[in-house]
Amino acid sequence: MLISIIVPVFNVYEYIDKCVHSILSQTYDDFELILVNDGSFDGSESKCRNWERIDNRIKVINQDNKGVSAARNAGITLAKGIYITFVDADDYLEKNFLYCMTRHIDLNNPKDIIICGYNYVRGEKKQQQSFFANSQMIERNQKKQLIRMSLGIEKSSRIGKRTTTNIGGPCMKLIRREFLEFYSIRFVDGLVRMQDTVFCIECFSHFNSGEYINEYLYNYVFRENSAVNKYYSNFEYISKQILYEITRVLDSNSLTDLDQEELVAIETVKLLYETIRLQYAHRDCKLKILEKRKEIKRICGCPIFNRAIRGIFAYKHAGFMMLFFCILLRLRLFVLAYLGVKFKDWMRGV
Repeated sequence: MLISIIVPVFNVYEYIDKCVHSILSQTYDDFELILVNDGSFDGSESKCRNWERIDNRIKVINQDNKGVSAARNAGITLAKGIYITFVDADDYLEKNFLYCMTRHIDLNNPKDIIICGYNYVRGEKKQQQSFFANSQMIERNQKKQLIRMSLGIEKSSRIGKRTTTNIGGPCMKLIRREFLEFYSIRFVDGLVRMQDTVFCIECFSHFNSGEYINEYLYNYVFRENSAVNKYYSNFEYISKQILYEITRVLDSNSLTDLDQEELVAIETVKLLYETIRLQYAHRDCKLKILEKRKEIKRICGCPIFNRAIRGIFAYKHAGFMMLFFCILLRLRLFVLAYLGVKFKDWMRGV
């Protein structure tokens, strides 16, 4: 049973060898590896070509730099496997990833999605991350829960030394290719952040059955300069793009109006926080503190953000820190909110 592994590649010269080696070392060997070089200019393409010459299961696609969404979509188009999985080029797999995942495939009654836990790797430390406390079947009636988990709204909890976590990424999953084709599910081209989340909530909005395996088979490697921590001079615009795409997907679901209203309000506040974090609190922002205050005040006055700040207190899934953040903004304590965002990043070591 062929599995397609899709790896988008962009300027990952120092990481790609470890990633590819972990894939070629799999104990389950019936797979194709599709490396999509997305306009790299650091020598990553040369490394991909070297790997392609070494193993005939590897295919390399070259394209101009179009972003990770377009790279993954190109991989999906080329894929021939019954199931597809995605690996980021700076991450790596445990050698039994495919073996453990494919053991749970029944071709007579195929599941749409199979998910595993992962290790959060930061330096020499690994922290096990679970999506559920135990292995379990996932049924269609859990759709709302999965969408909430994809958006990071379901509360996390600690289970021994493990932590339950956000489920909203395409890695750590096997996804049935015919399922993606039937519902025409693809990554949103041009969306530079949270394209993974939008993709996952679209998958969970349509899936019929799945399974969670509580084993830690994927290694997610923290990078300080990754897209989730880099400086954006236009993150306000990006946030509005993300909200549009999330709303588009939720509109196609059978969520009640209140469910959707709550999801969008909470996600809007989270994106407002990220706008302050990545556009103004980032060390690469050159604005002076009073200029930052003026910009944060302006953004909070935008109808889309202002409505969420004022309405967030009606929803039970809004956490304490989110409510406190909104209180500061409603009291026009913009500098204090900004300093709180900066302090939290400092505590995280970002």
